[in-house]
Amino acid sequence: MLNNGYKSIAEYAIRKRLAESGIIMKHFTLKMEGREGTLTDENGDSITLVYDNTQKLVYEKI
Repeated sequence: MLNNGYKSIAEYAIRKRLAESGIIMKHFTLKMEGREGTLTDENGDSITLVYDNTQKLVYEKI
């Protein structure tokens, strides 16, 4: 486990992007599976974000 409580670099990168986008996590849940994170809101709507280890960036999965 990383010192900041994240279980992976992918989770760290995704949460960092969400914070930079102004997402307030108390209104959302994030479920990580490997390098993908599914962000779900209080209405049950969700998006999947992917961490690209090669390019070191996070993008929305289409």
